Amino acid sequence: MAELEFEYDRQLRMTADIIKESLRADGTEEDVAKRIVARTAAELPDLPRGTIDNALRSVLCDLIGDASAANEPVMHFRPSPESPPLVPRLLGASMHIVDAGAAESPYHVFILIEDTLEMGSVADCSDIFRHIDSNMPALRKYAHVSRLVLLRICNKLIRRVPRAEAPELCGKVLLLVARLFPLTEKSGVNLSSALNGGHPVAAEAVPEADADGPPRDTTGQPINGEFYGTFWALQGHFQKPPHPANSTPAQWAAMVAGIRAVLDHFGKESATVDSDGVSTVGSGLNGYYLTSPSLFNLQMRDSAFRRHFLAQCLFVLLDIRATASRETRRPTPPKAAGRPPEKPAALSAKQTKELNELEARVWSQLELTGPRARAFAAYLRTLVARESFWASWKFSDAQDKSCADFELPAMPTLEVAGAGGDWEDGKAVVSLGNEMLDDLWRVWGDNVEDLGAEDRGVRKALSDFADTVAAQMDPDFGLEEDEKVKNHPGFKWRALRLLAAEDLVAYFTVMQGRKANQASGEPATAPGDLELMLRLKFPEKAPEDVQEQWRKWDAAAAAARQAPKGGGEKAPGGGQGGAAKPAEAGMDVQEGKKADGEEGKAEPDA
Repeated sequence: MAELEFEYDRQLRMTADIIKESLRADGTEEDVAKRIVARTAAELPDLPRGTIDNALRSVLCDLIGDASAANEPVMHFRPSPESPPLVPRLLGASMHIVDAGAAESPYHVFILIEDTLEMGSVADCSDIFRHIDSNMPALRKYAHVSRLVLLRICNKLIRRVPRAEAPELCGKVLLLVARLFPLTEKSGVNLSSALNGGHPVAAEAVPEADADGPPRDTTGQPINGEFYGTFWALQGHFQKPPHPANSTPAQWAAMVAGIRAVLDHFGKESATVDSDGVSTVGSGLNGYYLTSPSLFNLQMRDSAFRRHFLAQCLFVLLDIRATASRETRRPTPPKAAGRPPEKPAALSAKQTKELNELEARVWSQLELTGPRARAFAAYLRTLVARESFWASWKFSDAQDKSCADFELPAMPTLEVAGAGGDWEDGKAVVSLGNEMLDDLWRVWGDNVEDLGAEDRGVRKALSDFADTVAAQMDPDFGLEEDEKVKNHPGFKWRALRLLAAEDLVAYFTVMQGRKANQASGEPATAPGDLELMLRLKFPEKAPEDVQEQWRKWDAAAAAARQAPKGGGEKAPGGGQGGAAKPAEAGMDVQEGKKADGEEGKAEPDA
């Protein structure tokens, strides 16, 4: 027997040496696997099945030890700068060894990953999961025989990684589990109804009253330290409800007294904070709440916080009732020798009365708390009823668990609601949860019809922009000055972009006119950029009276240029030497030619 053990150790050591040499050689992971399989078959023909699997685990242990000694991350360790990372190379080669049939089971692929996770540090968890996620298409082939191992790996990852420090990694692990496992997977169901007491809620110490009076919160209101302690102490009862089978009368009395105190407070003081009163859709969804005494008064007035507590309280009370009901239906265990027969734990008459009272008060408060309180309470009643029906069917003693045939009455005819309903003009009102988004949705009457519009996807030409500007220059168009598209920044920007692409000289002329307008003392009457563009490129599109005014300005500008310097009559724009209006500077461009001098300006008299 000792000789057989010695022989197996020798074969295991030789196989490990072959694996190490193959890992350090050049080639892909598939080439590494082929070399390992070929050399072990040639040099160790009588190799017992499973030896390669054990040798892979041994080599993996050595590599992780070397990485730890070198103080390097496990998934990035390489013995030399030119060598690839050996641990990912080993994990990748193991999949090809399994495909070649040299491994004992596909199960071993996940065993190696699990070993890497257990021997690596917390800092290595992210790299290990990245390897799993990147190789998931290949690993999925073996998931049917190793699903539980992969689930165990994911659970270990979530337990080892702090959620507060690496929430993204924890989320990715949960998404991987959701993708890999079907909805019918029992590992995601709490079949034993176990309670999670791993996150206790610790209340903070409330400062004692001093010479200035009791402690106060951030709003200056006094803090009731006794009520604060009573409220947060209930979280301990909610994490471990006092069922009749595992609690004392004192624990039950403490929970009942605490819930009554909170409900009395809710009845005396109504909620005033209602999620800012803006949009209540999806508001108030919080997994955890701060236990700071400074926030306690604000939390007590917050309807979302109240609703969260009331729902939590309701579920605990229903759980106590359901658990006691199941206990009473259990068969009585046989009498043990020397012991009286055990009676199933059940609620006493007093406990049942208190339970009914608390449930009724909680339902009453739910119908008064938060936005759409009655609708929310009705939703909870439906949810609780369905859960109760399902549980009674699941825990019943009936042999046939199939659903019995049933018929439901026909749905009533849908009537179009009037004003304020969910229908308008026979069409359903789309609610996107925000008024601005709703307005954007309703900009066009029928978005489906717009898909067939002739101008859909066609870029407008510069002349199209000019047509719009020219049409709105007509006084009979009926638009105020600030309502015209020539003053819209987006419309102006697109038109000028097209102008710059088509005629750069005209674009610079418009820019010069803009500078003149900014320097003008009459900005309200100065022509805008698009009016200058219209005069330069499409003067024939302008209304006739506008064209006549332009011709007068051109004549005045021409007369100003011909007048001798230092004299001359005043032009219609005012100023010496026939200077045109400041707004008209830059407009004296006909057929791409610029006027001499400063375009209509003359020097003052000497």
